[in-house]
Amino acid sequence: MAACILCGKSAGLLHALHKSCFEKYNQSELEIGELLLSQLGSTDCAVLIENIDRILAGYGFKKAAQQRTLVRALEFFPEKYLDKNPALDPAAWIGFLKARSFDQRLLLNKHFIVQQENLPALRSLRKNQLPPVNCNVADFPVRLRAQESLWWCFKHAGILAAGSAAPGRQWSVIRQLMDRLFLSEPKQRLQPAPVAAGKILLTSQRLYFAAARGAAAVIEYADIYSCTPLPDGIRIQLNLPQALPETYLCEDPRLFYRFLHYARFTGAAQNQ
Repeated sequence: MAACILCGKSAGLLHALHKSCFEKYNQSELEIGELLLSQLGSTDCAVLIENIDRILAGYGFKKAAQQRTLVRALEFFPEKYLDKNPALDPAAWIGFLKARSFDQRLLLNKHFIVQQENLPALRSLRKNQLPPVNCNVADFPVRLRAQESLWWCFKHAGILAAGSAAPGRQWSVIRQLMDRLFLSEPKQRLQPAPVAAGKILLTSQRLYFAAARGAAAVIEYADIYSCTPLPDGIRIQLNLPQALPETYLCEDPRLFYRFLHYARFTGAAQNQ
């Protein structure tokens, strides 16, 4: 008799999961999401954590399964709730993530925490406002021009070969569940290996890619023909003769795209 991978109790011959347990697991992201939506920012963080732990305990899952259920719900919350509720304070969400300890190795998106910390910057750009700079130009081998200012640094970046694509996640819900519960360190989202790894600096005039081994690439915003968002980066096509599209990877593609959009349209209009 096989044991249920969620509750640990017998699931019957040739079964590894109770139907009722799977239904609870599927519903957990909605229950926890609704609780966060209603109490985030208005309820003491310690009380909110207790309320979530009470929901998890009520499922009757094993401790390890509770942890994986929590992580899945936390990854679900920003896209399904936070992004659709501008009134929600991202600072309260970030504070909650710092207060509620969990095993970050279970995250499918290894840059999840960084992306949440960048939410205030993302919201500023959506309002056509530049966020505060997150780095010091003195830490990088780039000399700014006159009237050029530093905007942002993406510290985990890379460039793919010209014309190559960054694959998205193609797992089914069942496959993700099995991977989360059977593996001690579940697979994170499939990500392409960059040809060159380094950092991306964005300034008021250009994109500067500083490779870890000394090579560099510079793109003037005025030379960009199009930007195509991808799951792990942005594909940039220049309007120069014989230019091939290049894919720039980074830890927060949404923020990267917003900066490029601001630079090409709002920033360009202000500089005219």
